Amino acid sequence: MNMTETTSQINTGKSEPIASVLSNRTKRMYRRRGLSNLLKMGHCAPAVMQTLLDLGNTKEEWLVRMTAGLPGGIGSTGFECGGITSPLIQLGLKHGLSAKDDGLPTVIYAGHDYDQRFNKCNNSLLCKEILGDRRVPLPCIKVARHAPELYIQSSCKDNNEAISGETREAFHLLYSHLSTNGFHCAHAVLNQLGDTIPLTG
Repeated sequence: MNMTETTSQINTGKSEPIASVLSNRTKRMYRRRGLSNLLKMGHCAPAVMQTLLDLGNTKEEWLVRMTAGLPGGIGSTGFECGGITSPLIQLGLKHGLSAKDDGLPTVIYAGHDYDQRFNKCNNSLLCKEILGDRRVPLPCIKVARHAPELYIQSSCKDNNEAISGETREAFHLLYSHLSTNGFHCAHAVLNQLGDTIPLTG
């Protein structure tokens, strides 16, 4: 597959083609930026979000602020790691509710692909399992260093194989039912905010 998507190099303003397999040089660059942001910010979700923005030469401070309550597994509950939540937010912004040929939103496939890559790298999606009983959150360093490259690998490829068989059919049935009834869980919550945040899709 020929990848035509590009990513900007940090602070250079240049773009280069990327593939689902990144060069060691590119991985080192992403990892250095991830570690630098973690050391500055102290928490995984904002650090990962800032790194994703840096890699795209994007200055959207509101996205970093939006992730402020996600460290420690969404509000320090130990659930989904900030290395999961920030990239999923970015995938949602990138794809919205644009659909694949089968009617499922592209973000569902991309999200599953990212989750599978993250799980393979960290052996869990949950903060409490990644950290274990450690008093010092050393695994967060690995998360912050690797999440950006996992995101790029997921966002620059066709993710059709991330969900297959019965699971795909179950998602399709559920999504069709929810769409037919005009329900989207995030929209239901955000609608309560009135015109504060514009909704699309």
